[in-house]
Amino acid sequence: MTHKLNLGFYLQKGSITINDTSQLNEEGNRILEMVKSADEHKFKECCELLQENLSVMYLISNVYELEEIFDGDEEEIDADEVKVVKIFKTEGDEICFSAEGSLTIQVSKAINTEDELRKIEEELDGSFDNGLAIHVPIFDENEEDPFSEPNDGDGDMISHWEGLGVSVKN
Repeated sequence: MTHKLNLGFYLQKGSITINDTSQLNEEGNRILEMVKSADEHKFKECCELLQENLSVMYLISNVYELEEIFDGDEEEIDADEVKVVKIFKTEGDEICFSAEGSLTIQVSKAINTEDELRKIEEELDGSFDNGLAIHVPIFDENEEDPFSEPNDGDGDMISHWEGLGVSVKN
């Protein structure tokens, strides 16, 4: 029997370093300019623009230890909701922020509490937290080589993070 597991997620602090600003798209340039300006009047606009440009997914393949608990054919599950909570002032070409949101995954067993979630992790020697992937797709696509990674090969995933995880949402 398939059950829905509603998870909340959080990113206490995450960042992406921009290696080559000439590779940023128009919105990426605007976000970086607002972050660098540290103008409190632009904070709300910057959060909204970054929020529109965040891609948060749950990747089943990142938690292969827990594969027996997942039910369904989806390998990548998009977040239901994403909210940028805070933008941090940074030095250089870096975008640093905190975010939160929710997502729903299909599981083979009812999980209703945080204790049940963590008990399954312990039994299967894995972590539900490892399924989160946060991308910041603010780069122009390389038309000469569409398979190349943006940002001078580093891609568009956050490169540094503190406090990244999920919890059962009732």
